Amino acid sequence: MEILTNFLIGVSLSMDAFSISVIAGSLIDRKKLFNSFKISFSFGFFQFIMPIFGWFTGIRFLKYIYKFDHIVAFLILFIVGAKLIYESRKIEKTIDFNKKII
Repeated sequence: MEILTNFLIGVSLSMDAFSISVIAGSLIDRKKLFNSFKISFSFGFFQFIMPIFGWFTGIRFLKYIYKFDHIVAFLILFIVGAKLIYESRKIEKTIDFNKKII
């Protein structure tokens, strides 16, 4: 991969981590510092390990799907897009934003 591609992947992962940390930070009880450490450590760990896991898995499956990998990518994106459209049309219940998670 090019350096620019790696940089953009890093920026997108950090933006994802930042948005989750802002949301989780607004819902965590401030008196429980250990809970915030657990959440931040687990999220950071999975942000680190999932691209590596995906790379190793992709290398293992490359010999099986290299002839039709573009079709697999299309189907995955199509299913995710169809699910997003379907869920946007459903009637939702109201969300209580005052409820604390932890």
